[in-house]
Amino acid sequence: MLRKYYNIMIFILSFSLLTGCSETLSGDDNNNIENEDGTGSDDGNGNEGDNDGEDKKPVEPSKEGYADPDGVFILNSSSPAGNASLTYITPDGEIKTDVYKEVNGSELGRNARALSIQGGKMYILCDSGDDVLIICDAVTLKKEKSFKMSDFKFDIPEGVNDTYGTGFRNPANISVIDEHNVFIVDTQGLFRFDSVTGELFLLKGSYAFGNQGRTIETAVGNKGLPIIGRKVYVATGGFWKDTGVIEYEAGKNTFSREMTVSTKYSQGSGLVVDEKGQMWLATFSRGDKSKSELRKVNIDSKLSFEPAIKVRGCLDPGFENTPGVSLANGYAYFCGQTTTISRCDMEVNKTNADYIDVTSDEDKAVYMSCNPVVNPQTNYLYVATCDNKMEGEVSNNNLLIYECSKASPVLLHNYSKETYFVSGIYFVSKFYK
Repeated sequence: MLRKYYNIMIFILSFSLLTGCSETLSGDDNNNIENEDGTGSDDGNGNEGDNDGEDKKPVEPSKEGYADPDGVFILNSSSPAGNASLTYITPDGEIKTDVYKEVNGSELGRNARALSIQGGKMYILCDSGDDVLIICDAVTLKKEKSFKMSDFKFDIPEGVNDTYGTGFRNPANISVIDEHNVFIVDTQGLFRFDSVTGELFLLKGSYAFGNQGRTIETAVGNKGLPIIGRKVYVATGGFWKDTGVIEYEAGKNTFSREMTVSTKYSQGSGLVVDEKGQMWLATFSRGDKSKSELRKVNIDSKLSFEPAIKVRGCLDPGFENTPGVSLANGYAYFCGQTTTISRCDMEVNKTNADYIDVTSDEDKAVYMSCNPVVNPQTNYLYVATCDNKMEGEVSNNNLLIYECSKASPVLLHNYSKETYFVSGIYFVSKFYK
């Protein structure tokens, strides 16, 4: 009898140990980040991580609530009251305004610039106000933590006397690999922020020295920060660098690869990814607005560009932080800072320059507050418009949604006063690739 009870106790103890090991092995491995020199970082227990920058397979996050892949978020940079807000379109097409405030009872910061979803969390970036970076649960939108402008400190490169201080100057865009690798573009360059430790790193290759070495100036664009695997990509071009693309790996504070291209269409329109996961560099010229270029970027064994597609029309993205072109199912959509949307069939390189005249559906539309974005899964094109009210007056804002599966677009919805100076339109499904 004693032997029988002894065997039962051994079985229970063994099962408990085995279960504990399984939970440890299947847990989040994001604490293992790679240092710039290629070694792993300490996991807090004196052990080095082994993150070598290769693709990981994290635990699949929940796709319920606001994390439903069929949902759409509209980030409003401001509101009549001054603060930013978040509008949500449910998978059933119901539009809900100010959902962040509804959940948390508090406002977002001011001048919201961009958002990203990763690892079951939503990251919202503002460039002013009490909260500059807000992290909340992607399913419930419940706020988990936030960071003020004063929380962001980094080591200034040697020999620089930057009169702006050691934090962000004007954060403009955000992409997230995991909680240790939050990439933010600022007018000083590209940063990697560790939201667990609070460390901020200015990434080498993304900045230059201006004003005779007194200031740090960005050498990269803010219009599109694609994440592919454990790497982030950013476009270059302008005064400090030739037109091209730079690649950064998770956990590293310097670039891994960069490639430039010779072109007279050297102004950056942004980096975009199509539904096949292929990345494209879009460029244009302010001196010749009749044509622009799209180049597919190969990121396999060697970073390289395929021959350019000469697009008839202007891909000028304006001052917004969104790319000037959106791709889906072989078509490119763009407006070139006008209220007319063009569509280019990329296979035959034929452009319908008058695909949508937005003013025919919304006569108050004067300009786009955000570049149009198309959802590859539904072929729905989202267009955010504004009128031209004077400062201090309440502006008329509309969100128009077109179905673009056929040659002629069909207007599905024209939402009025549900958005306000839109800075970004985000399909939740984009963050599950």
